[in-house]
Amino acid sequence: MDKKPIDLGKSPVHIGSNQQPAVPMADFAFNQSYFESYIVKFCADDPGRLIMVETTPSNWASKAIYITPCPGTQHRPR
Repeated sequence: MDKKPIDLGKSPVHIGSNQQPAVPMADFAFNQSYFESYIVKFCADDPGRLIMVETTPSNWASKAIYITPCPGTQHRPR
């Protein structure tokens, strides 16, 4: 198992919910066909989470961490 650090700003990671290993998504693309293939590959049996960091392009350069549930996950109220 490769234990090198992952830059979440460049490569989102899928984390499975049933003790599956983290899977870097180096070729991740924000389009419908990629999301559909991602859901089929990673969310059918084990919904898990998609985790990434996005930098907002502005003169104050803020960063946001996104932890996105796959279809079928349950949420608790905050």
